[in-house]
Amino acid sequence: MKFLIMFLGCIFLFSCTAPSDTKEVQGILTIGHEVRSFKDYQTDKEYWIIDKSNILVKKYYETTGAGAVRYQPIFAVLKVAETSKPQDGFGSEYDGCYELKEIISLSNSK
Repeated sequence: MKFLIMFLGCIFLFSCTAPSDTKEVQGILTIGHEVRSFKDYQTDKEYWIIDKSNILVKKYYETTGAGAVRYQPIFAVLKVAETSKPQDGFGSEYDGCYELKEIISLSNSK
């Protein structure tokens, strides 16, 4: 009987996990001086990107190449969490704000 109760308790515990606050998005990433823009293909909205790891800019320039034109749009698949957009500054001009959680892929073409 104890085994059955413990077994059912485990099933209940693991079936009630909280939903993840991250999602995978695909779209166009543009980075430049004071620009961190992501246009989401699914929502057709433009988001300001926050990257606390500071790796996105480096990977962006590795993808676009040394001689790339500033603000070159590239295709990106990212794992993000939607967050409230800044109240002032450049980020406040966007439809929303994504916090980068993981770079899945970056490429010059879709």
